[in-house]
Amino acid sequence: MKKNLLIIILIIAAILISSCSSAGVREDVSVSDTGQYKGDLEKFFGKYENVPHKMGATGPKAFDCSGFVGRAYREVYGIELPRTSQTMYGIGKSVKKSDLKYGDLVFFNIYGKGISHVGIYTGKNTFIHASTKLGVTKSDLNLEYYRTRYVGARRILE
Repeated sequence: MKKNLLIIILIIAAILISSCSSAGVREDVSVSDTGQYKGDLEKFFGKYENVPHKMGATGPKAFDCSGFVGRAYREVYGIELPRTSQTMYGIGKSVKKSDLKYGDLVFFNIYGKGISHVGIYTGKNTFIHASTKLGVTKSDLNLEYYRTRYVGARRILE
């Protein structure tokens, strides 16, 4: 009986681990500055712009940063991302700031303890995100606040 229970626990653990390590990325998804997804992401942003920030919220009435980014990727691209900004930083391909493309994830160290904020790059040095003070908004990467806290970027879409 104990052996069967142990086997079941191991199978469940293996399923959970494999589902977490895969970001659920669709291989057929691509994005370009003139492609359909740009318009879809802009519509998504317009739908939720100014929605307030709430820690742990995944929408639609409030978002934290990773809740907003996760919902955007799920609704716009059909991609399931990990839940937190820290775990999102571990997927995809690293991208230099000078090589950012529309849809890349941008990451920040806001509280001095590693990755603590994420947004989606939208071109021309801007990104959309759920700000603690402004809610869902678009911000400039060149603002001193974000420039000095920028950690890196990840490309999920190819």
